[in-house]
Amino acid sequence: MKDWFKQPVPTLPKTMSPNEEKAVSIVQQLITRPDSDMYYDPETFEWYIEATPYFVVMESGKVIVINTDYSHEVKVQLKTEAYLSHICSKETSKRRQAMKQKYLGKVKRNLDVILDAIKKMK
Repeated sequence: MKDWFKQPVPTLPKTMSPNEEKAVSIVQQLITRPDSDMYYDPETFEWYIEATPYFVVMESGKVIVINTDYSHEVKVQLKTEAYLSHICSKETSKRRQAMKQKYLGKVKRNLDVILDAIKKMK
């Protein structure tokens, strides 16, 4: 069965401004840091990335990079916005799966203990 509902993976535009390229690199670097936190607001469709001392807000058509000393707003193309949203979604999904496995692993060990205890009751 074909995944007819699957969307094509967004790619970056062929030409970007130097600041747009830097904004993409900043987002790529921050989302792969293990100490970064990522949030998505489904009401505003905005992404937030916090990796102290940096905070990034991805809004419609722009990326805002903030730290305690500065704030820089970069306009991004629609294709760039789609790509950034995609990589953030993928990273969030990867983190959720890791968290799920962490807790499921605990349950499995506990169920094994329970099963062993039940077998010994005979």
